[in-house]
Amino acid sequence: MFDIFSTKPDVINEKGTKFWLDKDLTNYAREKGLKNIQVLYAQTIKGYKSRIITENKIPIYDSQLYENIAVKIDILAMIQKR
Repeated sequence: MFDIFSTKPDVINEKGTKFWLDKDLTNYAREKGLKNIQVLYAQTIKGYKSRIITENKIPIYDSQLYENIAVKIDILAMIQKR
């Protein structure tokens, strides 16, 4: 299985947290009509790994579980359609 955390990160912030774009879940959000949503993998300098949903580059949700992120995207899409 491919390990994103063994690749070069897209961004490293001032605290040393590394970020990679999760292309699959970001594309899933786009398919649902959520144009301002990105999903990032994150790894802190202490080794904590998670996925983060951002809206207009502001974090709005995080989880270690892929399924939780996908469900949150579904919920955001349903809210947007109201």
